[in-house]
Amino acid sequence: GADDAWMRVWDTRMALERSVMAKRFDMGVTTAQFHPQHEHVVAVGSYDEHVRLFDTRNVKRPLAECYVGGGVWRTKFAVQGDSRDTLLVASMHAGAHILRIDPQGNSEVLANDDGFESMCYGADWCLDPSFEGTAVTCSFYDRKVHTCHFQA
Repeated sequence: GADDAWMRVWDTRMALERSVMAKRFDMGVTTAQFHPQHEHVVAVGSYDEHVRLFDTRNVKRPLAECYVGGGVWRTKFAVQGDSRDTLLVASMHAGAHILRIDPQGNSEVLANDDGFESMCYGADWCLDPSFEGTAVTCSFYDRKVHTCHFQA
C-alpha cells in the first residue's frame, strides 16, 4: 500500500518482478494485516476511512467493509482467546475503534475511543494473558497513550 492507492501482494517464493495480487483504491492504502486464522484473508485500511476484508484469491469485492472515519492508519487483529475476528483500528482523525469483522461479511463497531486531542497513529493489543482484551493506542502530536479494555 502507499499514496499511489494500490494494494499489492508479492509471493516471496517467486520472482518479485510483478505482484501476485493488485487492487486499486480511491485513496492511499495505509495498512494491511493478514487474518490470524484465515491465510487468504487480509484487512486493509485506507485514507478513505474504511476497513475492508479481502480474500487475496479474488479481490474484486471486499468480503466485509466497515466505515470508521478519520483515515485508517493501523489495523491489528486480536490473537488471543475467542476474539480472532476482532480488529483494533487507529483512525487518524476519528480515534481508535474495536471492530468485529469476519470473512462472512459481518462487521460492527464494538467500542471506540475518540478522546484524542491529536491524531491516533499507533494501536496494538496487550499480549499478557492477565490483560486479555486490552488495547493500547497512542496519539501523534500530544504524545499520549490510551488504554481500552474489551470483553469478547
